[in-house]
Amino acid sequence: LILTQKKTCKLYQVDKFFFAVIIVQTLILLFQVLNGRGFVLMIAGGNLFLVSFIFLQFLYNRKPELKNIIKGISYIYAFLVFILFIELIIVISGGQIMLAQMLPIYKTYNPSEVLNRYGFGGLNSMLGGSQIAGMVSLFSLLWFLVLYRDYVHFKVIGKGALLFLIVLSGILYFITMTGTTTLLAVIAFLMYT
Repeated sequence: LILTQKKTCKLYQVDKFFFAVIIVQTLILLFQVLNGRGFVLMIAGGNLFLVSFIFLQFLYNRKPELKNIIKGISYIYAFLVFILFIELIIVISGGQIMLAQMLPIYKTYNPSEVLNRYGFGGLNSMLGGSQIAGMVSLFSLLWFLVLYRDYVHFKVIGKGALLFLIVLSGILYFITMTGTTTLLAVIAFLMYT
């Protein structure tokens, strides 16, 4: 989102009411560190804090254009899907134990019907945390499908690149599918119809 802005982003500017969120988040993080769980910022609402901080800065510095917001969100989803695909390649080539040794919070027992059937643990989505891979895949698939369906209105990514991201997200969703993501997909389908 920062890259889509035309003028320099001032990340140090924060609304005064947002300081309460920063203090609460810091206390939660401190509790986790003192409790022996380590520096685990992405749980206990840490991801919500980071995302809301980024969006606050984006809205605070200028009025965003719809095209820039869609392009920024598309870049975020594309990046997460590519990281997930790299993780899948590492897991299939036998490197999941190596990932677990390198990253203390990496879990090899996450649910994934397809991967578990072939003796692999589910993906973690290394940037999103444990058991998030299926949701990242599903949400990116839905996002890119909507952009592709209404391509006339949302020409922010080339049609070929968009189709590639739909196929990659669909394959990753099939591989990382869990009961929760299946329920979410059914809900999305019902909302669409």
